[in-house]
Amino acid sequence: SNFIIFKNNIIKKKNYAIYTDSGGPYFSGDRFLNKTKKNICDHENYYGTLNLFFKKLEKAFDIKVLIIPHPKYKSKNNSSLNPFFDKSKVINFNDALPKLSKNCSFFINHSSTSISFAVASYKPVILFYSSKYYTEAPSTKAARVILANNLGIKPVDICKFKILEIKKLLKINKNKYNEYRYNYLTPKNKLVEKMPNYQIISNLVNNI
Repeated sequence: SNFIIFKNNIIKKKNYAIYTDSGGPYFSGDRFLNKTKKNICDHENYYGTLNLFFKKLEKAFDIKVLIIPHPKYKSKNNSSLNPFFDKSKVINFNDALPKLSKNCSFFINHSSTSISFAVASYKPVILFYSSKYYTEAPSTKAARVILANNLGIKPVDICKFKILEIKKLLKINKNKYNEYRYNYLTPKNKLVEKMPNYQIISNLVNNI
C-alpha cells in the first residue's frame, strides 16, 4: 500500500542499494514475542563484517549502500539507535523506504518482510546471514529460508562470499516475484491491484 501511494514520489539519488535493517541482532525485543532463546552474537565483529560487506558491494558495483533503520529503532536526528552503523549512510526521513525503492539498484535484507518493497518494484535482493558471529534464533533462520525459497534465491554468508555469486543474485526471477506478489501483497485483480489499502477499505465500508 505504501509503495503504491509513493511510487511516483521518487527521491532522485544516483547508484544506491538499500539495506533494510530488521533491528536484530543488536536489538532483540522480538525474542519475547516469539518466545525464542536469547540470540548469541559478537556484535562488534558481526557489524564490523556487515559494514565491510557493504563496502565491498559499494566498490564492486560503484554504488552507495543506504541503511534504512527499522521503524522501532530510529532516532530523531536522522540516524539509527544502533551505534555500529555509519551515520552518513543512515536514511530515516518519513516514508524513506517507499520513496527510495523504485530507483534503487538492489536490496540487502537479513530476514525482514520489508523485502515486499523489493518485490513490488521488481528489484533484486541479497539475503544474507553470518555463519561466524551470530547464532540465530530458529524463527529468524526459518523466516530467511522461507523468503529465499519464495524468491528463488540463495542466501549469502557475509563471512565468506564471492562477488561473482552476488552478481548472479542481481537477476530476478520474475515468475517467483509475481507469485510472491499475488500470494502475499495483493489480490490478482485489476480493480484493486494498484489501489492502496485505505481506498479498498473505504469502498468496502461504502458498499456496506
